[in-house]
Amino acid sequence: MKINIEKMEIELGEITQLCGTNLNKKRFIIDSIYKYFSGHRYTEYEENFVENVKIDNSQIGRKYFDVIRIKSIDDLIVELKISKTSAVMQWINFQLEKIEYKFELEKVEEALDGIYDNLNDVLVYNNIGIKFNYEIKSMLEILQKSYVMPEQGEFLETKTGYELLKIYLKLLLELQRLMPQQKLIILENIDHIVSIDEYNKVIQIIKGIIVNGNMRFILTTSLDGYVSVDKEILSGINVINDEIFSFPEYEYLYKFILDNYPCQYIPSDDEVLEKIRWSIQKIGNNIAKLDFKSEIYLKLINKTLGIESNGYQRINQMEISFICS
Repeated sequence: MKINIEKMEIELGEITQLCGTNLNKKRFIIDSIYKYFSGHRYTEYEENFVENVKIDNSQIGRKYFDVIRIKSIDDLIVELKISKTSAVMQWINFQLEKIEYKFELEKVEEALDGIYDNLNDVLVYNNIGIKFNYEIKSMLEILQKSYVMPEQGEFLETKTGYELLKIYLKLLLELQRLMPQQKLIILENIDHIVSIDEYNKVIQIIKGIIVNGNMRFILTTSLDGYVSVDKEILSGINVINDEIFSFPEYEYLYKFILDNYPCQYIPSDDEVLEKIRWSIQKIGNNIAKLDFKSEIYLKLINKTLGIESNGYQRINQMEISFICS
């Protein structure tokens, strides 16, 4: 599936990774997708967003996806707290529709009726001239004044971004099981929420989710190393820089490297994927440089911190000539 935004085109897989350092272009893509599928009204200054999203070059309805956008740890905490539109509140509302909960709520309502009757009797007895009452919707307001805590009894605010994201993803899967919809979940700037190792764990969690639910994920990153180069989802990687590059299937990538490498070289799959992983954010960037002197400066400074950077491989003259050409 390809998603078209004005003249730009990106591959939209079940797991889509938007990499690259052109933050303005990336933000425009995400804003366009979210604005379109959220169904929100366009303001006067958003004329360039109006119906600028197509799938496979065809105009589709704005309700094609139920879209969710997470931009920060704060957004995760909001979704895990009880508020009118949070994921937790959606789950509560679904549960309250069950018969057993309705009976329990009726008991609470009867208890409140008794309390208000007693208060009003006192008011009448003292000839105050007023009385108390409440609306049944106040029951939900009572629930909304509750608060959510992790199982260990801590506060949500004490949890790491990764821990919050794990909880949220589990909740999304449960909501999808209860209320199936075609969802598009955008995890924006996830490299500011989790570590590199945690990012790869998040990808594995999401892989389990998409097997069990009709959900697609877009993850945006701009920091080196924050990308999963798993063969299964490689074609869902789009690099947003001066140019937009969408990765092909792994077999085509491997053949391209083999056919075009400047000297005889037969790398292993693991080596190809690891090298690609650390170069992805620079693809399509006109000012990105492969600078040997910068690497020397880095090694010099790291030595003062007690860090030995010994991961460099020897390269031959043909490789040096290719880089310098």
